Amino acid sequence: MGTTVAGPAPAVPPGRERERGELLRLLDEAAAGRGAALVVHGDAGIGKTTLIEGVLAGRSGHRRLVTGGPPTGPGRAFAGLRGLCAPVVDQLGRLPQRPRAVLGAVLAGRRPVPDRLLIGVAMLRLLTELARDQPVVCVADDADELDEESVRVLSFVARRIRGEAIAVLFTAERPPAATAGVPRLHLAGLADPDARRLLDGRVPDPADARVVDRIVAEAGGNPGTLLAHRDATWPPVPPGRVPPGLGLEGLDPDTRMLLLLAAAEPLGDPLVLWRAATGLGIGPAVAAAEATGLVRIGIRVLFRDPLLRSAVYLAARAGQRRQAHRALAAATVDPGLRAWHRGEAGARPGAGEPRRVPATARRRDGSPPHDGRRADADREPDTAGAVLAATARAPAAEPRAMSQAGLTEQEMLVIGHVAQGLTNKEIAAVLFLSPRTIDAHLRRIFRKLEITSRRRLRELWRGLATGTHGPVPGDGRVSSPGSASSTGGTRTT
Repeated sequence: MGTTVAGPAPAVPPGRERERGELLRLLDEAAAGRGAALVVHGDAGIGKTTLIEGVLAGRSGHRRLVTGGPPTGPGRAFAGLRGLCAPVVDQLGRLPQRPRAVLGAVLAGRRPVPDRLLIGVAMLRLLTELARDQPVVCVADDADELDEESVRVLSFVARRIRGEAIAVLFTAERPPAATAGVPRLHLAGLADPDARRLLDGRVPDPADARVVDRIVAEAGGNPGTLLAHRDATWPPVPPGRVPPGLGLEGLDPDTRMLLLLAAAEPLGDPLVLWRAATGLGIGPAVAAAEATGLVRIGIRVLFRDPLLRSAVYLAARAGQRRQAHRALAAATVDPGLRAWHRGEAGARPGAGEPRRVPATARRRDGSPPHDGRRADADREPDTAGAVLAATARAPAAEPRAMSQAGLTEQEMLVIGHVAQGLTNKEIAAVLFLSPRTIDAHLRRIFRKLEITSRRRLRELWRGLATGTHGPVPGDGRVSSPGSASSTGGTRTT
């Protein structure tokens, strides 16, 4: 706490080079007598404390004072300040009489509480005195949970340390109002490549690359959520991290079963989910499941948080989980995954069928094994529903199979986002393309499927859930997807 720190830095997530560099520059400024302060903020688990600890652990020659966490006990006011000063309370004697008396009263919890301005000045005097020996770094961890009085005092100090060998660092999900005027550094989620590097070697079976895709998408680049998968079984359930209060008890049985299907399907494949739901006769529960806010069903089935997936799975009874796995086994075309679901359902696997997803279902490029059928074996020419159905029968995310069905991988992504009701501009933002490119994709999609409207495209996509895609003859001349004559046509808002 109040010691000089040296040694190897703890692991900082990949992709934090810019933020790490900014913190190092700030500490260099403080060490040179040009005091600096910073509020590092971002979502829970985003790596705020890890970043600061990693940077500080790699440096020596400074005194570190740390406080953090919610205040407890009867003397909540100034609890954070007392924690920060505990290692240096014996240094109060170096202060002049008045600031020594003010700070001594606060740290001892005596009444009446001195004037806030006097407390701030006294704290500044103490840190300045300590900085004569060596640079001082104050860390207020989880400042948004600290008592307001302590945050106000430390913010007062942070705005007045220029010219001193002092650094003041705050971490918070949402910066407290008292820190206004203190520079801020926002930590966003890791980029997908960095998230994958963080997961590399840490995801248990079934470690299909498609499972990693789903985990990365659900985690939103949050390192804490990603690391929750380390040393976990399927589904991942880190101790003490299962979100409480899901409210599943108030849902009807069909909706709960739909959520359970989504939780038990490791790839986040909406077509497999819809086929399994249809097999159980609960297809209409898709909308109700989405309405809970726990899950989003589009081009991929994503829970709001991977831990919610675990919680939903564990909240079900063993018999319900077996029923879900039986339905998913019947719905998937991947023989490895089918064997795994059958094993989880309690059925005896056939000869050579393992109870866990085999290595052949975990190719590094994400392409799963086939069951030998051509993706377009049952394709009906000139039928929009059949083209999409052929793609649905192909294993998820396999470009070759989608090409055989007549649609490219990117076109399928566009279709999935259209089915969610996104505009061209919104789809472009999600796929990092231009709206003009999305418009061109839709023209090709309309031509291949022989349809003329987004509404019809959504109907075809949703029809896969119930198997009602049937023969759909071309509906005439293909108009521009953005034209007025195209009912429900391309929105370019």
